[in-house]
Amino acid sequence: MLSGDSLPLRKPDPLPLLTAAQRIGIQPARCLYLGDALRDVQAARAANMVALGARFGYIGAHDDVADWPVTAWIEQPLELLGWVGLRH
Repeated sequence: MLSGDSLPLRKPDPLPLLTAAQRIGIQPARCLYLGDALRDVQAARAANMVALGARFGYIGAHDDVADWPVTAWIEQPLELLGWVGLRH
């Protein structure tokens, strides 16, 4: 198990994401990371993962997401299926 306090560094440092990828045996470049905070997408980019933004998460009404370094925005959870090659 890997949680927010498992490692000495936290997002936006890429260590938690890189550790997770290593534990499941997947190269970071083959990973999608769906985040709802700027630190999530910053960590994904730093880990060389595809950074997707979740508009349905904890993004507040006053959060300025225009400059977030996402590959794409996901409006609802089922949209993620298309990113992993499945249909809904």
